[in-house]
Amino acid sequence: MYFALCSACLISNPSLRSSFRSQSPTFLPSICDQILSQSRSLNEDGQLYEGHVNLCLQVGSTVGVVVRVSDGGLKGQVLTSDAISVTSALLRAGAVVKKIVDRVTIATHAMYLPKSRKNDEVRHNDGNLGNFLWMYGATRMANPFTTLMYHDDVLTGDIEENAASVSGYLLASANAFMLDKYEKSIEYISIVRQRVVQLDVPTVIIGIGIQAEFKDVEDVSKIALFDFHADFLNEVVARQRSPSIAVRGDFTETACKNVHVNNCISMGCPSLTISHDLNLGRIMKTRWDATMEKIQKGERLQKLIITLPALQPAENPEKYDSLVSMFLHLYQNHEVYFIEQMGYDRSNFVNYKKRSTKIVKPEDWKRFDNVEDWIDFVSDADLIVSTRIHGGMAGIATGTPTFVIPTDFRIMELVNAMAIPYLSMEKATLPFESLSKTVSLVEKDFDLFERNRRIKIYEYVRILGEIGVEIDPALLEVLNAPL
Repeated sequence: MYFALCSACLISNPSLRSSFRSQSPTFLPSICDQILSQSRSLNEDGQLYEGHVNLCLQVGSTVGVVVRVSDGGLKGQVLTSDAISVTSALLRAGAVVKKIVDRVTIATHAMYLPKSRKNDEVRHNDGNLGNFLWMYGATRMANPFTTLMYHDDVLTGDIEENAASVSGYLLASANAFMLDKYEKSIEYISIVRQRVVQLDVPTVIIGIGIQAEFKDVEDVSKIALFDFHADFLNEVVARQRSPSIAVRGDFTETACKNVHVNNCISMGCPSLTISHDLNLGRIMKTRWDATMEKIQKGERLQKLIITLPALQPAENPEKYDSLVSMFLHLYQNHEVYFIEQMGYDRSNFVNYKKRSTKIVKPEDWKRFDNVEDWIDFVSDADLIVSTRIHGGMAGIATGTPTFVIPTDFRIMELVNAMAIPYLSMEKATLPFESLSKTVSLVEKDFDLFERNRRIKIYEYVRILGEIGVEIDPALLEVLNAPL
């Protein structure tokens, strides 16, 4: 067995470097085909398990890896067995080695597994595509080549013994604080609280937040978590040096403070860090302006994507009818695709549509079992109209013109925390006149979005540092790029 230096390819080939950075951290892609095709560690999809990477090197802002491969097919490649030889090879190639980074091993509560037949089959049965997007963002946020993650489920067999192998706990979560579902919330919180106590290592939380409808909260300033929520958070606080509970937004931060938990910080969704574009706000503005020009000219948009609301028609008939009526108008006048984010989306829509003469063709419904295909599909859209936060963030991650219509407190606080374009429910449910009129009502500030994005990335650098994890170096480049 030998070691082969994939980072040499990355340094000399910018396109490979870009491809390398875009991958999910749980697996390493076979971008050095002539090397990885010889590996005995490839999985069924031709990808290399991260656990078989033996050395990580950082050269400037590019992180490379040394992988274990078999003897054959390595002509012209660097062969080595130790860090000194690898470093020497890099220096001979003219590279300046910034540092050799020790691998950090952590436990995580939600880990996105990359696109593969097996992983997609598991996700297909989940029923909520949105879950995968925030998991994708949370998993990719860490330096992918210096961080080894184990799902906390793997550690639960003998968690006290296994805890010795991890140095920190990255607890990524979502709708954990369900103010309208006490029993369901306490069941989930009891599980994660137990894991925090059993692992007993430095712990941070990202992405966690409240779940509440607008009608359920009369005074936002008095919104509060349940006592068992506070008990759980205090276990986490006891394992932190500085405030490192990244909550979805100001509403959740207020709910924490009202039960005397002061380590919560309004940060939005981890999906905000999916894009590695150096100035995503500028890209969003450029593409938004181009789409607005088409709309003002009365052109038929060739790809308009809609995600349907989580509202249940029986519970919110007027709001649901107003939104879907607008969507059907758009479908009649543009090339529209509907994303099935939840299992009930199509059935709700079909039941509504029985009162309409407009027919949606089967091929205009799209469902994805992985984030990679979802993001790829929306990346060239003219416009995305989303009544769900993650349907909107899939577009934001690619710089696609997008606005979100918040239908509950959860979505509203996320929109505010990330400064993404939005259209209030009050305006969205006005009698529909035209797409031009609707988009003119969208609240947006792309400069604010980009400044806020960088503030959040900077905070994530600190928060991950609480458990000894480096952020992806591509996100560090964002911080250093000019506005």
